[in-house]
Amino acid sequence: MTWKDVDLKKRIARLRGADGRELKNKDTFRDVPLSSRAVKVLDALPKTLRGPVFPVTAEAFKQSWQRAVRRARLTYEQETLLSRLVARGLLEKEAKTETRKVLVLGGRKPAKPTPPRTETLKITAALADDPLLVDLHFHDLRHEATTRLAEKLQIHELMKVLGHKSTKMVARYYHPRAEDLAKKLG
Repeated sequence: MTWKDVDLKKRIARLRGADGRELKNKDTFRDVPLSSRAVKVLDALPKTLRGPVFPVTAEAFKQSWQRAVRRARLTYEQETLLSRLVARGLLEKEAKTETRKVLVLGGRKPAKPTPPRTETLKITAALADDPLLVDLHFHDLRHEATTRLAEKLQIHELMKVLGHKSTKMVARYYHPRAEDLAKKLG
């Protein structure tokens, strides 16, 4: 996307196919509405007359995404382990020490390591089987965005934003939680 494809006043970004090719749905382009937050982010970026809005290579983006997912998973493991150890009666300081014994957190390890408690090892083993943030791909965010946007937009509006020509495609990406639907029922 280049700056000529962005109209911050109208809050629209024009998406085109890579290298001038058509989009997956055979259109040459589609206009996507920008939220006020997206406009703020884009407005803060340096603007060049030529070149992309986001001057990063696909490989750099992929590596950044993978690092972010690894950090998120480590944070999840750390927070889950800490909360479960505290729930089992350990003081927070003891729980943090136990966590450092099994997770590498910023390269810090205790000066004189002692073996982790059996309980710590059991929780860590259970976390290893937890699929959260293990096989997360950037495209998965499209499912999340579709589900959230569906709370704000009508189906025909959602189809336009997503670039889908059928409700069947929207249904493929829409995954409401049962508790959210129950709230709507009252």
